[in-house]
Amino acid sequence: MIVSLIIMIVIMVVFGIFTYKEYKKCNSLLEKILYVCVYFIVLAPIIIYYCDRFNIPSMLTLDKNLDTQSWLSFCGNYISSIVSAIIGALALVLMTKYQIRKNDEENEKRSSENNRIQNMPLLKYKIETSSQNQKIDIDHLIISKYSGKTTSSYELNISIKNIGLNSVKKIIVDLESDMVSERYRLLGADTQIPIEKNENKEIYRYFALESGKEYLMNLKVYYEDVLQNWYLQTVEINYNATKINNGTSQIGQVSYKVNEEQLINKNDISILDL
Repeated sequence: MIVSLIIMIVIMVVFGIFTYKEYKKCNSLLEKILYVCVYFIVLAPIIIYYCDRFNIPSMLTLDKNLDTQSWLSFCGNYISSIVSAIIGALALVLMTKYQIRKNDEENEKRSSENNRIQNMPLLKYKIETSSQNQKIDIDHLIISKYSGKTTSSYELNISIKNIGLNSVKKIIVDLESDMVSERYRLLGADTQIPIEKNENKEIYRYFALESGKEYLMNLKVYYEDVLQNWYLQTVEINYNATKINNGTSQIGQVSYKVNEEQLINKNDISILDL
């Protein structure tokens, strides 16, 4: 009898220590109250059982007008109630923790998104078919499919200005068109090109086209913000190679559409060799 009592006391002490540690980890008052309730709900029937086992009510003359034979039935009902209460309490604690964790994740995601927007670059494009005082250089030449044929020289001048809230850490500009056999890199081929806030970058190119035809071009603009988020923006260009000559080259006419930027994953940009 004494041995079983000692074992039960040890178990209750261990359970009490465990409950106390979990109590200290709780962040909300509700969780703390639940742990205290669970501890005393478990403790109560054990105390009642040993009070009956050692006949303590009789020793303290507390059993007057009391049917001591109903203790077992009472303990059985009480233990059933305890099990139900514990299950309900644990379910409530788990639901509360899940909701708190979900709210924390949503708040963190919202905070991260707000931070991204507050540091997001915004690019403004200006595309022309001639550039005054621009010296023609062989490095500016794009070799088209029509080079060597009966063609004329045309120009393309692209201006990109960062009018956003923060700097562009790195920018890469590619040209896709039916006039070239493969994607052509206009900017960011060998070095990391940043664009500070309100800074402007100029890209000047010339190429051979057949006069009197229209050509479709797409600018693929990849850029990284200061928080290491990557974006892709596509500029659709319709280039009309007119037969009008300005004295040095033919004059082209362009119309273009700037599509909305997309947030992309850096790991998906395998072709960029970042």
